[in-house]
Amino acid sequence: MASPAAKSAYLGWVAAAIAGERGASPTFAAGEHDLILGYATGYEAADVAVFVRSLRAVYAGPVVLVTDQEPELLAFLAAHGVESAPPRSLCNGVWRPHPVMQRFAAFDALMSERPWARSVLLTDVRDVVFQAPPFDPPPQKPEFFVEYDGGLKGHAFNMKYLRGVGGEDVARALADKPCVCVGTVMGPRACMIRFCRTLLMLAAIPRSEIGGAFGADQAACNIALHLGLVEGEAA
Repeated sequence: MASPAAKSAYLGWVAAAIAGERGASPTFAAGEHDLILGYATGYEAADVAVFVRSLRAVYAGPVVLVTDQEPELLAFLAAHGVESAPPRSLCNGVWRPHPVMQRFAAFDALMSERPWARSVLLTDVRDVVFQAPPFDPPPQKPEFFVEYDGGLKGHAFNMKYLRGVGGEDVARALADKPCVCVGTVMGPRACMIRFCRTLLMLAAIPRSEIGGAFGADQAACNIALHLGLVEGEAA
C-alpha cells in the first residue's frame, strides 16, 4: 500500500500561491512599461522614504509595493506615484511562511496581473538606494548580483540554508559557486514569473520547517541559478 503524501502547511500555502486566481490590472494597459516590485510589510513611511525618493529621482515608471494599509504610508506613496498593494491572504489557516517567501507569491501575482510589464525588477526596499535608471540598459535575461566575494562556501548563513533546502550533497556541489543575492533580481517579465514560481516550489522540498523560513529564499535562488533551473547570469 502506498504511503499517504506528507502533510505540510507550506505545500497547502504554495498551492494557493501558484494556482490561485489572477485578475488583471488595467493600469498602463495601452503599452509596454517596465515595472518595479517591492515587499514592504511592517514598514512605515520613514522606512521606505530613501528608497522611494532615490527611485523617483531616476525613474518615472510604474512601481508597486506590497505594504500595510496605514494611512500615513499610503499618503506618502501616493504623493510619489507609487502604487500600494495589500498583502494577500492565501489560505484560511493561521500558518504562513516568513515574509521573505510570501513576497515571491505576491510578486508572481502582481506580474501575472500586469501583462503589459516588459522588464521587471524585484527588489528589497528598506536598504536599497538608486543612483541610476534601473533599466538602462534593459535586461535581456535575468540578472543576479553577487553579494559576497568568497563564494557560497565562505558564507555560513547561505551554506546552512543550502543544506536545509537542497541537502548536504547539493550544498557541497554548489559550495564554489558565486553567492548571489535574492534581494535584487531583474529580467524580462516571463522569466521573472518563472523565477518566482521556481523558488516557491524549491522551498517545498523540505516542507514548512525550512521552506517557509527566513533564508530559504536565498538558498532556493542560488540552487535555481547554479543548477540551471532558471536562466540568468551573475554580475
